[in-house]
Amino acid sequence: MERDRAMLDIFEFKSCTRTETLLAVPGTDLKMPATVIHGAHPGEKILITSGIHAAEYVAIVAGMELARRLDPADVSGTVIIIHPVNVSGLIRHTSLVPEDGKNLNSVYPGKPDGTTAERIAWFITSELYPHIYCYIDLHGGCQCVFRRGRQCSCRRGYLRRRHRSA
Repeated sequence: MERDRAMLDIFEFKSCTRTETLLAVPGTDLKMPATVIHGAHPGEKILITSGIHAAEYVAIVAGMELARRLDPADVSGTVIIIHPVNVSGLIRHTSLVPEDGKNLNSVYPGKPDGTTAERIAWFITSELYPHIYCYIDLHGGCQCVFRRGRQCSCRRGYLRRRHRSA
């Protein structure tokens, strides 16, 4: 029941605050980093996730930057930003959930007693969805930077363009 209490805490309105926390996924050792921003005024609850595909680095950085830059004084309601969802995939440089090799985006709504990816999906579906008004899932960016131990052509092109402009 302690986990339930912790989950309820992120939804309680605490005017004009930003809280960094870790959301534990039941049945796994995973903890997803999250920023909870309670605005200066009451309003709806919005969930923003990044890193469902953990090799979409641009989306993860965008989620982290949004969490850092969003001023609680400018917010009505609550914004919950998870950055990234697929923590172990980010550590291992893969879009899939390494523990089971599954594409997290393909296993929703998940299962409470399933594989790691299914448990992550179930956690989001059962613990977060019921409390939110809107869900935004950030995707995008190059997924191939670390494939086969070398940089992909789009990354090399970015480095060439950047070098020329310097």
